[in-house]
Amino acid sequence: MRPDAVVITLRRPEDESAGAGEVSQKVAAGGQASLFALVRNQSGIVDNYDLRLKGLPPEWWTITPSTVYLVPFGAAPSGYEQEVEIRFHPPRAPEAEARPWPIMVAASSRATGDETGSGRATLEIEPFLEIESELRPERAGGRRYAGFALAVRNKGNTPADVAVAATDPDNALRFEWAQQELKVGPGKREPTTFKTRPPKQIIFGRPLDRRFQVDTRVPGTDVVAFPRQGIMRQKPWLPWWLPPAVFMIAAAVAALLLLLPKSTPKSIVPDLTQATSKFDVQKMLTGAHLQLGNVVETKTDQKPPGTILGQTPAAGQKVDQNSKVDYEVAVGTGQVKVPKLAG
Repeated sequence: MRPDAVVITLRRPEDESAGAGEVSQKVAAGGQASLFALVRNQSGIVDNYDLRLKGLPPEWWTITPSTVYLVPFGAAPSGYEQEVEIRFHPPRAPEAEARPWPIMVAASSRATGDETGSGRATLEIEPFLEIESELRPERAGGRRYAGFALAVRNKGNTPADVAVAATDPDNALRFEWAQQELKVGPGKREPTTFKTRPPKQIIFGRPLDRRFQVDTRVPGTDVVAFPRQGIMRQKPWLPWWLPPAVFMIAAAVAALLLLLPKSTPKSIVPDLTQATSKFDVQKMLTGAHLQLGNVVETKTDQKPPGTILGQTPAAGQKVDQNSKVDYEVAVGTGQVKVPKLAG
């Protein structure tokens, strides 16, 4: 195998010189760390070498200087090697995953365009935890319970075991969770649901707002999410205005009934021509809840005296009770037919 034209050895800032083994360095996500690379030209020509880092996104590192001008090793007392600084600055984001990242510093010859040498190291990005939660909806209503959903997002770079809980100031609500412990990967979002139940139902009355708070934390650490405030609007089975409305309607109906004219009971006029005496007439009228009216006497010799000749109102008509009934009665003329005495 042809030896590299460029030899690159790495060291940490606190080390005096590069060791024989592979170098490793730690860096916090959102922080900075450095390695120094000694670049030596072992080719036979003077050349410019462009340096770049492999294994990390380009925006996570900076090499200063990024190009070195070197003469061949042994051609001059100096100028054949140069040390550069590699600065690491991964973002404080889930994509800067907490793990060892193998990296390689590579040198490319401007004369040939080839990669002429490399040096390897390991960068370990340290873990951090950051979580946030989202409550939807923030207000929900119901008579027996109200349903809510909570989503937990891991904004850290390492998996997080998250616990969720809810409390209310009056310690009156009961919370029923579908899941209270969630395992959330870096940059991932995990949902759960829960129901809030009031201590007792409202039969009559106004809606009652019951406030509560949802807390999200990583047990065993001081990592917590911003508390989320929610409201359960407990609805009554019957609105508060229903009993007064029913009372007012009942009072209005009663008043209307009092103002309506009272209907008079009716009676059927009996047939007084069936009576044989004034006593019978009075009896028939009393039984029909009627009163005796005017009595008109008509002299006739066509009917026996005391015969009822007619009546007003007529028999069979419906009249108000206690109405008066007039009738016509036959009386004698006081005359008799002279008999034939001849013979």
